[in-house]
Amino acid sequence: MNKTNRLLLLIAPLGVALVALLLLLKGLSAPTPTPAPPTPTPDPAQKVVAQVGEQNITFADWALAFYLDTLMNRLSGQPIPTARETLDRAINDALILPAAAEEGIVVSKADVEARIGQLEAAWGLSDEQVAAELTALGLTREVWAGAISNLLIVERYLNEVLWADTPSEERANALAAWLQDRRAQAGVEVDTLGLQPALPTPAPGPTATPVAASPLPTPSPSPIPSPTATPAQPSPLPTPAPTGPPSVGQPAPNFALPDVAGQTVSLSDYRDQRRVVIVFFRTSG
Repeated sequence: MNKTNRLLLLIAPLGVALVALLLLLKGLSAPTPTPAPPTPTPDPAQKVVAQVGEQNITFADWALAFYLDTLMNRLSGQPIPTARETLDRAINDALILPAAAEEGIVVSKADVEARIGQLEAAWGLSDEQVAAELTALGLTREVWAGAISNLLIVERYLNEVLWADTPSEERANALAAWLQDRRAQAGVEVDTLGLQPALPTPAPGPTATPVAASPLPTPSPSPIPSPTATPAQPSPLPTPAPTGPPSVGQPAPNFALPDVAGQTVSLSDYRDQRRVVIVFFRTSG
């Protein structure tokens, strides 16, 4: 064996060992793959339950409107709306409020506080007592004030624009037709995803004084019917005596309410009318 062959025999094992060492080091230095982050669970509160044109109504919006409607109806002695009724009203408000903004309709903080004072006086509750009722539902006075602001804007738009030249007996039908047209234009889509807001169980709180003849329109039933609803019928109101509402066929008890112009209107003023439609206003989310 010559000298060159002996050298190759010595180098070959060394080369194999070096290659093996390099492969081992490469395997040890390879970065550990980073596991993919877990897919975040969607927040049910942010799920969209209705689309009104470009506006989204989330489950949180729906729940807020339901809480406010329930509270104000309970304090006013009115029937509690269903969650779906509240969603329909929220959709209608989403159509009316932008239309009011186009007309430049705004309300001041003083207007809102004045209406809050009227409501509290009608309910026989102090501001602190109402605040406690709101807190029991996880609401704040600021949220309530915002809802009252929307209520006043809706009232002004209906009376100053939509109903400006409409006789009172035709207003319900005019509003229903307007809403049906706006819903068709906006392309309203509703999918509650099987969700429905539920009220928390509030701690016992102050009881509002039943109002037989409220000095101002109560927030419910809504003046905004759904497009498939029939024209609104007279709303059942608590009677002054604890004997319950009149039977079918019996005369309705007379009462008086101020209209938006501050004039007092009595039910007896319309005794010659075959049908009297009483429209109350409500808040939204």
